[in-house]
Amino acid sequence: MHTAKKLELLTVLGAIVILTYITAISTVALYEIDTPPDDIDRIIKVTGRQFFWTFEMPDGTISNEIRIKTGETILFEIRAEDVIHSFFIRELAIKQDAVPGHVETLWIRVDKPGEYNILCAELCGTGHTFMTTKLIVTE
Repeated sequence: MHTAKKLELLTVLGAIVILTYITAISTVALYEIDTPPDDIDRIIKVTGRQFFWTFEMPDGTISNEIRIKTGETILFEIRAEDVIHSFFIRELAIKQDAVPGHVETLWIRVDKPGEYNILCAELCGTGHTFMTTKLIVTE
């Protein structure tokens, strides 16, 4: 076997090993991120509409912002009423599409108090830029 053929074979085998490893650890990491923990404190229903977000709390009250406490585990049930929206909190690296007819889930636990902007990251019409609100985290 020529040296060039051996090098080519080693390169292909090396690439297969590396890609298999990356696939395995990515699958495990994604499963851990997507699986909500057992200790959910509250479920908040998020609805995207042209051009605002509404949040239904467990007691049935509806708000245009979210108020939670640090360390609280929140499960969001995200839906869209009219067109595709995208629930986006940049500071927490959270982004979940909201598609009409589907309910997507996303969970968070915030350990740092503060105000975090909630935006729509999907161009959803002429009022898209006004589709902002706040996540307020208190101690």
